[in-house]
Amino acid sequence: MHRVQLEKPLYTLAVAAEMLGSQPGTLVLYEEFGIAQRSAGASDRRRFTLRDVLALRAVSRLRRQYGMNPAGARQMIRCLQLLDAHRLPRPAELRGFDLDYVSI
Repeated sequence: MHRVQLEKPLYTLAVAAEMLGSQPGTLVLYEEFGIAQRSAGASDRRRFTLRDVLALRAVSRLRRQYGMNPAGARQMIRCLQLLDAHRLPRPAELRGFDLDYVSI
């Protein structure tokens, strides 16, 4: 069985932006808000991990669906994770929102 490596820096800024359907500048903004942090890979080019891409996707989805700013989306994710950790129900419209591998 092949294991997914969530913490390995694989994705350049351009690749991550393409995966998310965003502009690279948007991802830099998210990075400034502490939503993701690029780290140096073997080639010394800064790259995002899969965990970063999943967090960026979650924030992008909240921004598009609910008009949240990046800071508000980050806080919403934290609140949803707290609800999940305490086994409390989420609001109905956010029940299908997958945060299993998101770390913010």
